[in-house]
Parts: sequence; structure tokens; C-alpha cells
Amino acid sequence: MAGVSASAAVIKGMVTDVEGQPMAFTTVWVEDINRTTVSGLDGSYTLRDVPAGKHQVFATYIGRKKEIATVNVTGEAATCDFVLDES
Repeated sequence: MAGVSASAAVIKGMVTDVEGQPMAFTTVWVEDINRTTVSGLDGSYTLRDVPAGKHQVFATYIGRKKEIATVNVTGEAATCDFVLDES
């Protein structure tokens, strides 16, 4: 695949509210590499083709506080879960 590093990985995880309920349709992105996805009905998400290294991952949903996490991608997959509180 052109433009994708052989060491590209995925960042995957879950988005829930403070009560542990899945949050569907939450936007999750890695700003420095312009990768964006939306969580599914079960709150899960997967960001593909993420190069190795440290990345800031953002999660946002209307009416909730934006969350930011630093993820160190070193292998084929990294996990990053988010809990979004009301704003």
C-alpha cells in the first residue's frame, strides 16, 4: 500500500460514559497523522494505519468533555479506552 509504513499499527478501544454505558458515534482521532474514526453502537473504535511512536488521541461527543490520551504505539496494536463525562 502506497504511503503506509510497514510498521503501521492500529489503536483500538472503547468509549463509555461515567456509568460504564457504551457511547456510540463518538469521534476519535489522532491529530498529528490526520486519522479519524467514529465509535460503533457498542462503543468500540479502531484507528488504522497508525505509525509507531507516541500520539495524542482525542475523543469528543456533543455535550461531553473532550478527552485526550497519549498512546505509545510500539507493536501491531495499542489500546486506549475513554470515559466521557458531561460538560
